Amino acid sequence: MCAKTLLVCGLVGVALGCGGSGSTVPNPTGKGLLARSIERAKYSGYFHQIRQAYVACDLNDGHGPADLERLKPELESNRAICDSIQNGQIVVIWGVSLQNTPGNAVLAYEKDADDKGKRFVLLAGGGIEEMQDAEFKAAPKAQSKR
Repeated sequence: MCAKTLLVCGLVGVALGCGGSGSTVPNPTGKGLLARSIERAKYSGYFHQIRQAYVACDLNDGHGPADLERLKPELESNRAICDSIQNGQIVVIWGVSLQNTPGNAVLAYEKDADDKGKRFVLLAGGGIEEMQDAEFKAAPKAQSKR
């Protein structure tokens, strides 16, 4: 009896569909939950490496890198990160002295917010956040010392 019940429930589930185009599950980011989750992992990794490279430049030079060319050796020329910076997908504030910058100041960020107004942001203290557009506009930005 239990096997028949499971079979019937399974067939009903298949007939009704499991979250297909008629799904009423809300999409919190506008890019699809899976796509935005993948982006979160990607940007988290990119921003972590950018922060480490920025710290290395700051310690070696007494200030943050002036441009991508100075950051490249510290990134070990990670092509994906360098391309994202070069094509403007990631914006980096250059020449910042991390020792004199509040940890909550924006150091780098995803240029374009998604269609829900969210973007990923790297803070000078190393934190990585997803900010709403209004929150991003109000956030303090790191100041270049160049």
